[in-house]
Amino acid sequence: MHDEEELLESMINATEESFLLCIEKSGKENVLGFSICSDDSGVTFSPRVATKSGMANFKECGTADDFLYDPDNWDIEENTSKLDELHSSINALYEECEDYDNDDNWHAEYRNRVYQLAVRTMEKLKKKGIFSSDHYLNVWVSDSEVPSKKATSWSKRLNTPETHLSFVEWLDSREEN
Repeated sequence: MHDEEELLESMINATEESFLLCIEKSGKENVLGFSICSDDSGVTFSPRVATKSGMANFKECGTADDFLYDPDNWDIEENTSKLDELHSSINALYEECEDYDNDDNWHAEYRNRVYQLAVRTMEKLKKKGIFSSDHYLNVWVSDSEVPSKKATSWSKRLNTPETHLSFVEWLDSREEN
C-alpha cells in the first residue's frame, strides 16, 4: 500500500495550490469557506471554495446555511496538475486490492483512510495559515450515508466552537426533514 505520509504530503500540496488559485481568482475577502469533497467510494478528491457571491446566487435555492454547510453547492474549484497526479495516486491505491469491488471491509477501511487523510490535510493547511478563523472548514462526502457523527467530529477538529455548533444545528435540522 502507498506510504501514508507521502500521500498526505501530495494531498497537502495539491490542495494548497488549488485553494490559493481559488483565492486569487475570487479575492480573499470574498471567501467564506474551504472544503475537500469526496464521494462514497473515496476515489474523488476535490478542493472547493465557497464565496459570498456564490452564496448570493444560491439564495433562491435555499438558506445561507444550506449553501455554507453543503459544499456540493459551492461555486469555485480549480483543477491543477498536482490534483491530477493526486487523483492518479488515489486511483492506484484503490486498485491495489485485487478484489476491491467485492471486499466491503477493505473498501470501508480504504474510504476511512482517505477521509482521515483529507481531514489531516485541512488541519495541516490550517496550521500553515491558509485559512482565517472566519472561514468555515469542511471535509464533505457527497451522495453518501457517512454518519453525521463523522461529519460532526471532522467539523469539531477544523472549526471554532461557534462555527462547529452552527454546523451541528444545521445538520440536525436537515436530518429531521
